[in-house]
Amino acid sequence: MNRFFSVDEEFGGLNHRKNPLLSIGMIEVKIKDGKYVPDYNRKFYIELKPEGEIDPESMKINKLNLTNLDLFGSNKLNAVREIRKYLDLGLNDTAIFIAYCGVLDKIFIDQLFQDVDQESPFHYEIIEISSLAIGKLGFEWGFLEEDLLKKLNIQKLDDDKKHNALCDAELQALEFCSIMNYKKDEE
Repeated sequence: MNRFFSVDEEFGGLNHRKNPLLSIGMIEVKIKDGKYVPDYNRKFYIELKPEGEIDPESMKINKLNLTNLDLFGSNKLNAVREIRKYLDLGLNDTAIFIAYCGVLDKIFIDQLFQDVDQESPFHYEIIEISSLAIGKLGFEWGFLEEDLLKKLNIQKLDDDKKHNALCDAELQALEFCSIMNYKKDEE
């Protein structure tokens, strides 16, 4: 069975081999009565100990506290265990990774699993919200997320919630569901 997970991450730079993954937020998306809906009872959030080089510019964006991450963040192996526990995949389940800029986020989570010698549960199944909006809604390449939110009538995140991996994952879940449920004749 296909299982959909909106995933967002914050990292200490854009190089998955040298910059650390710092936080992960996920929310499962389900199909109910033929409509895609976020399952707010199936949320996940974890912060990781920073291992690797930190780009100071990335910390200005994600606003995470490195001292707190170092003290309270999970190690990689525990993070992987917690992710697997959250996903709770059965033998016939396929975890589909949903993200706004999916390739970047997918590379970082795959690296996390590689670092502890485990296979990523997401394999090759990925849906990029930005590409989906281009194909399904007719947006032009390079459109702004604000334009997507306006078209879908979704409120943007308050500044204090931007770049929180769980808040971003929830917003992405709403975007994905709205695009998948979108009917042109309802415009």
